[in-house]
Amino acid sequence: MMTIAKDFAAKAFVAFVAAAMMISLFAPAAKAQTAEQLQTMINDLLAQIATLQAQVGQGGQSVSSGVCPFTWTRDLNMGATGADVMKLQQFLNANADTRVSASGAGSVGAETEYYGPATAAAVAKMQVMYRAEILTPLGMVNPSTFFGPSTRAKANALCVAAPAEPVAPVEPTEPTEPVEPGVTLGDGEGSIDTVNQTSADETTLREGESSGLLAFEAEVTGDVSVNRVDVYMDGNGTGSTRAENYFQGASLIVDGEEVATLDVSDWTEDTYGKVAVHGNGNEYRLRFTGLDLIFADGDVPQFQVVLDANNVIDSTDQTATWAITLETDSIRTVDGQGFTDTAGGDYEPTFGIDALLVAELAVTESDESPDDTTFEVSDTATTKDVTVAMFDVREKNGVAVTVEDMTFTVTATNTITNESLVVKTASIWDGSTKLASKSVTNLGVVLFENMGLEIGADETVALTVKLDFADSDAYVEGETVTVAYTSVDDVVDENGNTEDDITTTVGPVTSGTHTLRTTGIAVTAGTFTAPAMVSDGVTTANNYGNYVMNVEVAAFGDNYYVPLTTNRGATTTVGVAYQIEDSNGTIVSTGTSTGAAFGYVSGGTKTGQYVKITDGGTAIFKLTVPFDPASTGTYRVQILSIGYDLAATTPSVAETAEPASDFEADNLYVTS
Repeated sequence: MMTIAKDFAAKAFVAFVAAAMMISLFAPAAKAQTAEQLQTMINDLLAQIATLQAQVGQGGQSVSSGVCPFTWTRDLNMGATGADVMKLQQFLNANADTRVSASGAGSVGAETEYYGPATAAAVAKMQVMYRAEILTPLGMVNPSTFFGPSTRAKANALCVAAPAEPVAPVEPTEPTEPVEPGVTLGDGEGSIDTVNQTSADETTLREGESSGLLAFEAEVTGDVSVNRVDVYMDGNGTGSTRAENYFQGASLIVDGEEVATLDVSDWTEDTYGKVAVHGNGNEYRLRFTGLDLIFADGDVPQFQVVLDANNVIDSTDQTATWAITLETDSIRTVDGQGFTDTAGGDYEPTFGIDALLVAELAVTESDESPDDTTFEVSDTATTKDVTVAMFDVREKNGVAVTVEDMTFTVTATNTITNESLVVKTASIWDGSTKLASKSVTNLGVVLFENMGLEIGADETVALTVKLDFADSDAYVEGETVTVAYTSVDDVVDENGNTEDDITTTVGPVTSGTHTLRTTGIAVTAGTFTAPAMVSDGVTTANNYGNYVMNVEVAAFGDNYYVPLTTNRGATTTVGVAYQIEDSNGTIVSTGTSTGAAFGYVSGGTKTGQYVKITDGGTAIFKLTVPFDPASTGTYRVQILSIGYDLAATTPSVAETAEPASDFEADNLYVTS
C-alpha cells in the first residue's frame, strides 16, 4: 500500500507542477482578457493538464498488472469467498464504470475475498455495459448479480492478456487551436415549464435485479441547470416496510446515462407525508444531489429512477406493495441569473417485488429414441458406442441452466442380475460431443458427472445414451437391456438457483427393450397397405376384410432360412405368426382367416417354400390376411414374430416383432 500511495503522490505532484507552470505563463496575459476569453483559456489549460495526467498515469483506468491474464473457472454469487473473488474485484475496479467501491473494503487496493452486495452491484453494471454479449443471448433485459457462465465468459475474454506496458511520453507538439468549451449555463432566465410522466421500463421489481420504475420528461425553456432531484417511497403490506429488507440502492438515469447513485443507507426516513400509500407511518426520501445537469432551450430530457433489489427477499415481504412518488417540487433548478426554482409533477406509480425466476426442467424420452431393437454383439470383443436411448431435456420457465450431474439406470431384464456383466461403459452425448462416461456397476446406476451441459432459456437439448456391451460369453444369447432416466443431481440456473429449488418433471423416461444377439435376425416394419372391405360374392352383407403388410427381415452373424408359412397365434414353427385384434387390442378368437399367405417379395434367395438370407443381407416378405368376422365390428391384424433356422427346416426359434405398434395394420370396420 505504501508503494501505491507514493506512486500516486508522485504522479499528482508532476501534474501539480505542470499546472503551476502553465498558470504562471497564462497569468500576465489573463489580466487583459475579457471574461469569455479567460474562460476559454481556462478550458484549454484544463485540457492540457488532463493530457499531462494521462502521460504520468493519473486519471485513466487502473488495471493492475496482477489481475490479467486470469481465468475464472466457477460461477460466483452472493456469499462466495476465495482468491478468485478478489481477482474479480480487481478486474471490476479496473474500469471506473464498474468499480466495486469508491473507498474502504472493495475499493482499489483494498479488494477482499468476499462476494458481497457491492461486488454484486458491480457485476450487474458490467452486464449492462456488455448487454449485447451477456444478457441479450439469454433473453434477459435486466441485469442480475450472478457471475454465471455468460458473464464469466465475457470477463475471461477481456482478461485474456496482461495490460500493455506504459508507453514512454512523447515530446509535446505545437499547441492546437482551443476546442470549443462544453455545454455551459447561459446568463439568461430559464425554467422547466412542464413535467410529464412517461412509461417506465418495468412495473414490477424482481429479486436480484435492477428495474426502472418511475419515468418522466421535462420541457425546458431557456438554459437551466438541474442540481437536485427528490423522489419519495413507502411500502405497505403484511411484511416489513424497511427499505433495506428490499433494496440495495437506487440510481438516476438521464437520457440513458447514469448520473447519480444512492446506497439504501443514504435514503432518509421521516414523516414527509408525500406518499399516499403508507406502511409504518414513515417514508423514504431519495435525494440525488450535486447533479449540475445543464439543458438548453427546447430540450426535453428523459429521467428514470432505477431501483436495485436485494438478491433474497423474505417470502412474507414479497407481498408488500411499494409506491414511488415524484412531487411538484421534486426537481430543483438554477437559471443563468442565479434564480432557484422547483418543478415536478404528482405521479405515484406502485409496484410489487417478485421472487427471482427459477428454472424448470422437463425430461422425456425423445421421439428419435430407438424402439425395441435387436443389436448384434460380438462374442469375442466389446461392442462399443451402441445408441440405446435418447432423452429430451427442456427448460420451460425462461431461465438458462447449466446441468453438471445426471443419473440414469441400466437394467438387464432377462437372466442377468448384475448389469456390469452385460454393459461395460455408459456414455452421454450432446449431438457429437461426449459429455461424460462412466463404468457400469452392479445394479446399473450410472451417475454422469461434470457434464457442463448448458441449456438456454426455453431451449430443448436432446441427449443420447450409448452403451459398450461386453462380449456375449458373459451372458446368454437374447439378453435384453433398457435405459431409464433417474434424476438431475447437480444443476444451477442463471439466477443462482440449484437442484433444491429447480423443479424437474418427467414424462416417459424409459427406453425401448433391446435384445442382444451374436447371430439371428432383426425384424423391421415395412409398408402397410390400407385394409379393404371385399365382397365374398354371396351376399352384400357377408363380406370380409383384406389386410396386406410387407415386412423386412435382416440376418446377422450367419445365414438363416425363413419358411413361407403362417399361423394365427404365437408359435416358433412357422415363418410368420399373427393374431386378429379388435379396436381395443383385444385378441379375437372367432371369425376365420382362411387363405392367409406369407409370400416372398425380394432380397435373399427363394428355395421352394424357404427364403435364405445371407449374413448381412435382407429380404422382404408380404403377409396377406383375409378375415371374415363372426360379428360385425372393427378389426386389425398384428404380426407377432418371424420364425427362422440355420437350415431349410421347421424353425426352432422366432424373433418377436417389436415394438408392437410398428407391426399393426390399420383398423377396418367389417360386416359379418
